[in-house]
Formats: sequence, C-alpha cells, structure tokens
Amino acid sequence: MTAPGARIALGEVVAPQGLDGSLRVYPSMDAPQRLVKMGTVFLEPPGQPAQARRVLAVRVQGELVILRLEGVEDRTAAERLRGARLWVPPAALPPLPEGEYYWFQLIGLRVRDRKTGGVVGTVVHVLRTRGVHDVLEVQLDQGGSALVPALKAVIPRVDLAAGELEVDPLPGLWEAGRPGGEEE
Repeated sequence: MTAPGARIALGEVVAPQGLDGSLRVYPSMDAPQRLVKMGTVFLEPPGQPAQARRVLAVRVQGELVILRLEGVEDRTAAERLRGARLWVPPAALPPLPEGEYYWFQLIGLRVRDRKTGGVVGTVVHVLRTRGVHDVLEVQLDQGGSALVPALKAVIPRVDLAAGELEVDPLPGLWEAGRPGGEEE
C-alpha cells in the first residue's frame, strides 16, 4: 500500500528529440511502453509546479523513451523541459497481469527465506539490468546486503497484502552479502 500523495516516478526528460516537441526521457520504470496506457502523466520542470499532460505518443529507442506530450509543440518548448520529472499517482498505473508487480510495490517488503521460514531482510531497491531480469537489493537484518535475481524460481511467492516476499536462496546468498562474508 502506498502513502496518500505518493508519486510514482516514470522518468526524467534528458533532451529534445527532433523538431516536433518530442522528448527524450530516461525511464525510471520497467516496461516504459505502458506510458501510453496511462493517458495522462504529470510533468514537473525544475523549480516549477507539476502539470498534467496527455500522452500523445510513446516509443522505446534503446534505453530511452521518445515521448510526445500535449502542449509541447516544438523543439524550443521541449528544450525548456530538460531535467523535468515525469510521475503519476499510483492509482493511475494500469493493472498488471497476475504475478507481475511494479517496482515500487516491492520496495519495503520483508524478505522471508523459504528454507528456514525466517525473515532475513527488506527490499530496499530494484536494480535495472540490461539482462533478462531485474535484481532486488535486500538490506539484511544481520548487516550488509544481498542481490536477489527477480526470477520466479528464486522468488516463488510475493504477498503484497502481508508485506513480504519469499526467496528460495541460492547457496551462500545471505552470507555473501554480510560484512566478512564470502568474497568474489
């Protein structure tokens, strides 16, 4: 559950794209093509209040998203938005298929070891990778942190209502992340 007034970061405008007002956006969300389903996003230029803008077009280009927003008609207008942040309230996000989660939903979940049944830590960050899957950073209760691949075989259960997920740890996973643990 998210706090009232919570904002879900979608990305940051890094540059204009072309002459038609398109924006190059570095996404801070997985599956940025979902932006088009949101319909409206909040655009917050540095030092200015946020404004709701209708999404006109979205395309993914490498690691960036090329985004057209209502009211941004030319390169000059797009240039003024460099550094602007894009966000939505959590309720604006489209529903996901069963078994899929938004990153913000995972942060703060307690991590339970499937083998021992005990809680070992808390998810503090989701790392984007260029690989097939993301990685959860878990702050361990005993100190240190561990990186857990976001794979169904490793994370067989996520229970948002209970505020926890279950990890079937690879051998040595928890020990490697603790101070004085295994070195690579």
